[in-house]
Amino acid sequence: MNNKSGKLNTGRGFTYIEVLMGLSILIIIILGASGYKYYSVVEARRAEGYVGASMVGNILLESWRGYGGAYDYDPINQLPLAIINADNFSIATSAKYPSIGESAYLINGTGYVVVLNGVYYYTAMSVAWDSGIKYLNIDIVWNYFRTDTVTREGNRSYSASLLMQ
Repeated sequence: MNNKSGKLNTGRGFTYIEVLMGLSILIIIILGASGYKYYSVVEARRAEGYVGASMVGNILLESWRGYGGAYDYDPINQLPLAIINADNFSIATSAKYPSIGESAYLINGTGYVVVLNGVYYYTAMSVAWDSGIKYLNIDIVWNYFRTDTVTREGNRSYSASLLMQ
């Protein structure tokens, strides 16, 4: 475009290429930030699952130890009422549970499913003896996708033991 002096206006505004380059850089930055946020949410959910499994394991093991590590311990009937009556906690027997070692004894011959904050934790509570020392064991498996189905894909696990003298 010519101005009054007849010269072309150069140096004003941006060319089409410059605008496209600027937009592409902006899009790359936005995509990188959204990917970072996605992985932050994924890792937060994973951490929440591990914290929940640790809480479930500690609650069950400490309660079981309070009953002397009895072979007939039943967490459904013997957990403190304050825990059983909590809004975000439920426990029931389950045919699905993690495998235990050959030398361990599965209490009550069954596993338990604990639902804590919408996550299904499948537990196996077992007793093992080693050199005259009694070990209370708990193995917990939960589904990363917050469903009540347990498959090998997407599962996480947690194990803990207590020593009984």
